[in-house]
Amino acid sequence: RGFASMSRRLGAAAWRRSPSWLPAAITPVHICRRHTPSPSALYVGRICRRHAHSPSALSVEASYEVLGLPGGSSLRDVKQRYFHLAKLTHPDAARAKDGEESTDVSNLPTFIEVITAFEVLEEHTASASECASGTSANAAARGGERSASVRKSSVARTAARTRSLGEVLCDRLIDEPELARQVWGEIRNRKLRIEPVTLDRLFEACARAAQQRDGDGGLSVALAIMREASQDGLLTTSLREAALVSVIKWCKRDRSSFEEIYASIDDADRTASTMETIS
Repeated sequence: RGFASMSRRLGAAAWRRSPSWLPAAITPVHICRRHTPSPSALYVGRICRRHAHSPSALSVEASYEVLGLPGGSSLRDVKQRYFHLAKLTHPDAARAKDGEESTDVSNLPTFIEVITAFEVLEEHTASASECASGTSANAAARGGERSASVRKSSVARTAARTRSLGEVLCDRLIDEPELARQVWGEIRNRKLRIEPVTLDRLFEACARAAQQRDGDGGLSVALAIMREASQDGLLTTSLREAALVSVIKWCKRDRSSFEEIYASIDDADRTASTMETIS
C-alpha cells in the first residue's frame, strides 16, 4: 500500500526513471507486473486465462489434454471433441431452456481453452500431413500455401472469440454441408441467438449440399429453416430481410425459384422495407 501511494504521488515519469534509492529487489517491474506462470503451471482445464487467448501458449501435448484426447488423435476426432465441448462450455450454452437440466461444467476447460487447443491441434495436424507428403519441391510449395491458409483461418477464429455458439456449430458445415438441417435443429432446440451470419452459413451449406446431389439448389431446405425460425419468433424484421437476401444469394437458380422465395413471404411481412431489400 505504501508503494502504491508513493507511485501516485511521484507519477508515472518518476517511476520510469527508477530512482536510485529504490531497493534493487523491488523495482517498478516487480510492482506493476504479475508473475508469468511457467509451462509447468499449466494443467488440464485450468490453464492461466491471461495466456489462453494465444495459441502459442499451449503445447501440442497440453492441447490434447485440454480436449481429453490421447496424443496423435486424428483431426476428425479433434473436431468432434471440439464441437462437443463447445456445446458445453460456450457462454451461450449457459442460457439453457427453461426446465432443461443443466450440465455440470465445473470440471471442464473454459471455452477459450477449448478453442485455443483446437487451433493448436488443427495447425499441428495440417503441418504433420504436409511433412509426410512433402517429398518434392512442388509438394513443399503446396504445403507452404496450405500452412498459410491454416494459419490465416486460425487467426480469423482467434480474432472472433465473441462468435455465438450458433456460428461455432456452423463450422461443421465447412466439411459437411449436408448437416445443415441437423445443425439448424441444434440451434433451434437450444434456442440459441441467431445472427445474419448464422443463417447465411446455413443457406450456403444448403446450396453446396444440393450441388453435390444436383437438387433444387437447397431452396426447399433453406425455406423450411426460415419457416421454422419465423414460427418460433426468432426472426426480427432486419434479420428476416438479411435471411431473404442470403437465400436469394445462395439458392436462387432462375425466375421460378425467385418467385418461390417471394411467395414464401407472408403478407404481414411484405413491408416496404422488405420489398425494397429483396428487389
